[in-house]
Amino acid sequence: MRVLVVDDEPDVTLVLSEALRDRGHDVEVASCGHDAISAAEAFQPEAALVDVGLPDIDGVTLADLLRGAVLHRRLRVIAFTGYGEPRLRGAVQEDVFDAYLLKPASLDQIEQALGPNAPAART
Repeated sequence: MRVLVVDDEPDVTLVLSEALRDRGHDVEVASCGHDAISAAEAFQPEAALVDVGLPDIDGVTLADLLRGAVLHRRLRVIAFTGYGEPRLRGAVQEDVFDAYLLKPASLDQIEQALGPNAPAART
């Protein structure tokens, strides 16, 4: 699966992107909302893991912008955040996010959130 990881913490993007690649995913990373939009236009991901608390564009707004940047397919947008606010969790029900993961999430939780098109874990 083509996955875009958007987080402003370099350690998070490094560890998460390596772990997802080890599980067979094609991964691109972005450290802010503006870079994420450019990356989505070029990379055309099937899913995006989006930190809600980015420095330039909040994750809720970014989810809509990313969907507009991806052509010819539905983009699965997953909130991947340290914020556990009920308002943000409600964004899943409002179709802003397809799933909501609170950091730290396990790789199994991330794979489940990516959906049925995610490749099986390598053993």
